[in-house]
Amino acid sequence: KANGKGRIIHSDGSIYEGEWVDGIIDGQGRMEYIDGNKYEGQLFNGTKIGLGTMWFSSGDEYTGEWVQDMIVGNGEYKYTNGDRYVGEWECNWRQGSGKYIFSTGDTITGKWRENVPVGDVKIHYVSGNRYHGGLLEWEKHGKGKLTCISGDFAEYDGNWKRDIKSGHGKLLFRNGDQ
Repeated sequence: KANGKGRIIHSDGSIYEGEWVDGIIDGQGRMEYIDGNKYEGQLFNGTKIGLGTMWFSSGDEYTGEWVQDMIVGNGEYKYTNGDRYVGEWECNWRQGSGKYIFSTGDTITGKWRENVPVGDVKIHYVSGNRYHGGLLEWEKHGKGKLTCISGDFAEYDGNWKRDIKSGHGKLLFRNGDQ
């Protein structure tokens, strides 16, 4: 049985190079899959577990925690479009607390469920504008406060429906009018 470091080319064409214990892939290693994905990190019995980095054939990259070949725990995912997410994961989903940084520089910080920001979030725009409040399917929804650094109004604190000011709220204009 193999012990130590070694290399194997599997029948499907994938390649493993790394540590073995009693003939089992166990420890630090590197996998190259036939679909073009590459993984480097901890493995046990051939599955990703612990800390590691996956380079996807799409150009995306994930560095963080793995459990039984799934993204679970904390990590950072970099998308080919320049966006990235840093935070908690569960079963390959953005799930829990995290921060999404758009390629534009805008950020959303808050809770995530099944890859979507939910509930009370904080959005910081590159323009300097800020939003703190409810979000539904990526849109301002429910109670929230938008603070603007330019334009006619300085602040709106009130209700939102699908990114539109809706219902009761307080609008503060730059000249002090409300």
